[in-house]
Amino acid sequence: MSRPEPDTATTLIATDRTPLLPAIAEDMPPPSSIANGHGHLRKVADNFPSTVWVIASIEFCERFAYFGVLGPMQNYIQNPRVDPIRSGGIGLGQAHATLINQGFMIWCFLTPVLGAVVAEQYLGRVKTILYSAAIYGGGLAILVLSSLPAVRETVISLPGLLLSLFLIGVGTGGIKANVSPLLAEQCTSPGQVIRLLKSGETVIIDREFTVQRVFATYFLFINAGCLAALASVEIEQSYGFSAAFAIPMTVFIIGFIALMTSKDQYNSSAPDGSIIPNVLHPLWITIKHKAATMQTHGTPNDILPYMNPITTLFLLPLLDRLIFPTVRNLGYPVHHFPRITAGFMVCALAMLYAAFVQRTIYVSPPCYDHPRSPTCMHGQVPNDASVLLQVPAYILVASSECLASVAGLEYAYANAPKSMRSLIMALYLSTVSVGTFLAMAVLPLTVDPKITWMYIVLAMAVFGAGAALWSVPVQRNEAG
Repeated sequence: MSRPEPDTATTLIATDRTPLLPAIAEDMPPPSSIANGHGHLRKVADNFPSTVWVIASIEFCERFAYFGVLGPMQNYIQNPRVDPIRSGGIGLGQAHATLINQGFMIWCFLTPVLGAVVAEQYLGRVKTILYSAAIYGGGLAILVLSSLPAVRETVISLPGLLLSLFLIGVGTGGIKANVSPLLAEQCTSPGQVIRLLKSGETVIIDREFTVQRVFATYFLFINAGCLAALASVEIEQSYGFSAAFAIPMTVFIIGFIALMTSKDQYNSSAPDGSIIPNVLHPLWITIKHKAATMQTHGTPNDILPYMNPITTLFLLPLLDRLIFPTVRNLGYPVHHFPRITAGFMVCALAMLYAAFVQRTIYVSPPCYDHPRSPTCMHGQVPNDASVLLQVPAYILVASSECLASVAGLEYAYANAPKSMRSLIMALYLSTVSVGTFLAMAVLPLTVDPKITWMYIVLAMAVFGAGAALWSVPVQRNEAG
């Protein structure tokens, strides 16, 4: 047989090891085992079609808008317009502001189930994302208008805020449930093909590896969008809330225009009316902020939470481009369940480290196990422990997300029936709300001097969940 020309591809010939038809023809790609005579070839991911980058950019714009709104929201609701320390907007107080914020976040992680049902039973993914984006944009516009100084002096400011958050939550559900499966559906290549690269190397283009890289890229764009809160908080302090909310709206409109102009280019399955309930995936709970009880040495408290997405932006490409390919070349497959389990274990380690940091705070002067207590130096002096001690905890949590969250998305998509992919993704996302409710179980431990035990309890719970996941039969089958 003559040598194939560069950039040509031939599908692997079916044998008894690579049958013509997989077990479930509509959902499963051909087996990842290499056909006889090709075991020496390296398996790589395919190049992305342009639609992958467009959809990922749309998700970036949505996350930019979401976190750009969420960043100054607590201050906007909590503080009055004239405040001696930091001016706000509506002035409902801390308790009501926290309640509205938490309710908004829970709402945003429950609505994907509705978005999945609409997409898979009625409209399809592209139309659902399009209509949801229009609703989302309407909510952002109402938020900007209701935050104008002239409007804030009237009684419609609070109803405008609540209506905008409701609409943004509805739009979030329609987008989040359908973007990730739509991304994966752009990978239309067969399970495995042989291709001669321009470098002269013959490789196997593996669809499973391609989908894995797609979800890694998706998660990367999400974390890039998370950094929007940094900009919106700074803009709010300099130019006011209307400007802070207008920037996320502008970025979202750019994404909406990109969606509109390319809506006919996407590869997407049509709705078929098949909706079946399924179980939820486990989710771990991350650490809470405690920088106010520590010496910051000039480091702004607001910067620390962004160590998580910043770490993800560096670590995820490193895993995808270097670490995972190296492990595969050594003969060890990188399956979903080992990555998810490893993510759980790293998260448990993060909780233990957070417990160590909290213990360090409690043994440090001047207030020891009651930092910033009103009875200790009037609550104005933090304990003598550097806030930089928290940085490894954020890095560990980000590492666990890169392992568990990305693999969880891949597994949810790969094992969901074709007619249920949006629903399964929605249920996967909705576990964030479940985690929020589970976090209430440790609320009695969130006061000094019990916070160390809170982290220990969380570490034990996450470790137990990871151990349980590793022990299930499907895990052993995949690892084998």
